[in-house]
This record gives sequence, structure tokens and C-alpha cells, in this order.
Amino acid sequence: MKLEVIKKLTPSSPEISEKKSKIHNALSTEDVLLKLAYCKLTNKEMDFILGKYLDDDESLSHFYKVFLYELNNNNTYKSEEKDLVCSVVKASLIELTVIKCPFCLGRGFYKLKNNIQKCDHCVDGDFIYTDNIRANILKMNKKEYKKIAPIHKNILKEIESIEIDALEKIGDTS
Repeated sequence: MKLEVIKKLTPSSPEISEKKSKIHNALSTEDVLLKLAYCKLTNKEMDFILGKYLDDDESLSHFYKVFLYELNNNNTYKSEEKDLVCSVVKASLIELTVIKCPFCLGRGFYKLKNNIQKCDHCVDGDFIYTDNIRANILKMNKKEYKKIAPIHKNILKEIESIEIDALEKIGDTS
């Protein structure tokens, strides 16, 4: 065969910097999906990345279901803790995906009628998750949250490790 024919038949890895959208010269969802397709992410990693960075609720919902299924199969938690673990996984996903402050909308300050005031809930627009906030998300008081805090921290670490693995495969080392 001729070299040109062989070149056309073999897949080539497009560089993300070469392939750009035609609209406003910006990256589109298709560009990101093309890049992700070549990174050999697991389904779970792909769902989390799409859910977090592209605000795809369906992918995040699928990640939630798969993650819970794996937790139940590993028998990490007792059957009577199942509802609690579901709530903790949801709270962990909120904490890892909602980064911008919901009070100031990620600006880091409030614009009042006569002045501008610094937001107490965030640092430069990034929301600060404290134990009080986590307890409120889980709809329990702080004393109850203190009892389940180790479970929450473990689940949070597991999800963070999935995100870190996915980002390493993509090539984002920041």
C-alpha cells in the first residue's frame, strides 16, 4: 500500500491545541469529549469529570449510582448505614462539584446599596466547607455530624482520588 493510504487508515491523536471550535475560536463540548476519548478514562472517571467540569447532571447521577453500587459490593458499610451513606455521598459530591460560593455567586463580595462588603462564606469566590456547613447539607446537628465525620472524610477521599486519577490520565497535573 502507498504511504498516504496507510496514513489515512491509522488513527492519529489530535492535539487539543490544533482542534478548535469554529464559534468564537473557543473550545466546545465536542472538543473536550474528543480529548477525553483518547485518555482511556474508566466510565466512573469519565462520568465524574463530565459532571464536574461540564455540569452534566446525568453523568454525575450515573457516577453517584455506580459509586454507591461499588460501596455496597465492597461491604465497606453496614446495611443499616445505607441511607446515611447515600446522604454522605450526595453531600460529598456537592462539596466536590459546587466550588463557587452560592451566597456571593463566586465574586467574593456583596454589592449592597451603599457599599461593597467582603463575603464571609468564601475566599475569593471559592466556598469554604466547614463542619457546620457539612452538617447543614446532611440535615443534622453538629454533634451528630461529628459521629459520622470519619465516614464522610473517607468517602470524600475516595471520590477525590477518582478525580485525581482522571486528571492525571488527562494530563492535568496542576
